Amino acid sequence: MRKSILSLPIGAMILFLVSCQKGTEDKTNTNDQLISKVNSWLDKQKFPSQPNKAGNIDLLKSNLSFSGLRFEQLNQEERFIVIPVNEEYAAKKNIDRNVVLMLLLVVNKATNIIRGNLVLYTPENNESLKTFPHNTFSKMHNNQNIDCNGLFNFQSVTGRKMYQREYKDGKLRSFGYVKASNKPDGLDNQPEGRIEADCTYYYYILTWWVDGVPVSQEAIFLGSICSGACDDPNNQTLCPDDGGGFGGSGSEGIEQLCCIPDPNAQFSSEQINMTRDDCGLEGANPITGNPIKSCTHSWTFHRWRLLWYKWDFTAFINTGLEKEAGVWKFKTIAFQSVARDGQLPPCVSSECTVNAANVSISADGSTAQLILNYTIENRVNCYVWWAPQNMRNMIQKDWPVPL
Repeated sequence: MRKSILSLPIGAMILFLVSCQKGTEDKTNTNDQLISKVNSWLDKQKFPSQPNKAGNIDLLKSNLSFSGLRFEQLNQEERFIVIPVNEEYAAKKNIDRNVVLMLLLVVNKATNIIRGNLVLYTPENNESLKTFPHNTFSKMHNNQNIDCNGLFNFQSVTGRKMYQREYKDGKLRSFGYVKASNKPDGLDNQPEGRIEADCTYYYYILTWWVDGVPVSQEAIFLGSICSGACDDPNNQTLCPDDGGGFGGSGSEGIEQLCCIPDPNAQFSSEQINMTRDDCGLEGANPITGNPIKSCTHSWTFHRWRLLWYKWDFTAFINTGLEKEAGVWKFKTIAFQSVARDGQLPPCVSSECTVNAANVSISADGSTAQLILNYTIENRVNCYVWWAPQNMRNMIQKDWPVPL
């Protein structure tokens, strides 16, 4: 039978009550520290030259509902903090009442804030949403289906329009981001962000997806901003932040420009098995007189994705074959190399290092084998906070004699 607290000895009761009180105090202190970090980070996004945008941040700070705060996992090193925003913010910024507002922050293991966005979620058909599904952002940025549909509009915390994700049937339907150009009649290769010229022209680059595959892309003209002070207080403005803008880094006071418009996008990969045999013309063994030929075998074994970019890694081996009693058999084998193929983002590096490549031929000569031990390192070079990501694997491939 479980004892009630009233049946405990006086000393034990006091110890129990003190322990409970200490646990409550620790939790309160932790929450207070986190709230302090959030407010401090938001203050760092302000710039004296933009008092209207600073006012947007103050309004946001006063409407954060910390009681609804929750964590979601982004990757092994980072977590999301999702903080609901009160309806008063939406009312003062003329945002539709059915739009769900959240402050989305990314923190490291020490709960230090690295970057953040204001997110406006418009449910499908502008429906009124009673609850927002947990782990939505975790699933979204780890290339999984989510549990709701609609449009997620990501802004800087000052209200600058940055990028959006649209979902249908839980799958990514479209991805769009703002791109700047110094040409009024089209896009060029300039990076996203402010361009020092008389005028900057802004376009929305919208990519459409079908069943996880990007199928088309279009550019939509949004407007222009010409030289002079820019301090637009409106929601979803094009007006650049004076610093700490793209990705919401803020602490350095420098706007980070990157070819990956969503700073929370994660690499995804899958092991695949695509092979090809390319054999040369037949010759003759000068000793045995048997037919011989040389072959190059390719094996595409690993595919990577980041947003709409996709690239593969392929291993190559060379073999020598001889026909004995009418049957082709492997006689020699040598590992050649690993190569990358596909579309890699210009600001991203993805390299495969071969740690070991062991090749062998079966006793009867009918099978050639490669055991490959490799490491793939991915880097996003335009975000100073991005840590290199390494993946080490060991895989095996057996080749039958090509027909």
